[in-house]
Amino acid sequence: MAAPPGILALGEGGTTEPDVPPPLAERLLRIGYLKIDAKGFRQRDLYVAADQVARVYDGAVMLRTTKDNLVPES
Repeated sequence: MAAPPGILALGEGGTTEPDVPPPLAERLLRIGYLKIDAKGFRQRDLYVAADQVARVYDGAVMLRTTKDNLVPES
């Protein structure tokens, strides 16, 4: 079950989502975000702010930015 708007969701291991510094977490919760599950050894998940999404087409999310501008999980 998803957390109500404005409430941090409890993630794996008891961490809150989004797992980023508080000012950025507030922004992501306010405008919305996607979390990208980074596969691979020692890879951290990434957060995409809603305003970084260009469009969603045929099951794929197209971004307005590059990977370098995405926020890594803390």
